[in-house]
Amino acid sequence: MKNKNKMYSEKDIKLAIEFGKRGQSFQDFNMYLKNENKDESKPYRIFNTICSYYKVHPEEVKEKSRDKKLVYVRKIFSYFATVYFYIKQEDVAFVMRKERSVVVHYRNCIIDWLDIQDQETIKDVNNLKQLLNNG
Repeated sequence: MKNKNKMYSEKDIKLAIEFGKRGQSFQDFNMYLKNENKDESKPYRIFNTICSYYKVHPEEVKEKSRDKKLVYVRKIFSYFATVYFYIKQEDVAFVMRKERSVVVHYRNCIIDWLDIQDQETIKDVNNLKQLLNNG
């Protein structure tokens, strides 16, 4: 018989509370935990791929740090998730532990930089398009 007394970390408990606030079930939470390191859901796969591209740990990006590189990664993720993969802003915000309005701001920053032909942004977007389409 399986032991049903699984211990959860403080991080897991906080995440479970967030799932509850979003109207998701405990079963959804357990599925997330099972799939977190294996078959990731689309937003997490995109997020982790972008973090890997910039050589930053996903947990660093989720923190409140205003480090220029981490903010840029958040902006790029918000852009790709909402514009190319049509992921709901609320879901993107949930992945990064940010407010939905922040996701809109981040996405719009990248759109503006593309509009003014910022070469670094164009190069990053093109490289990530290729990387995410092959992944």
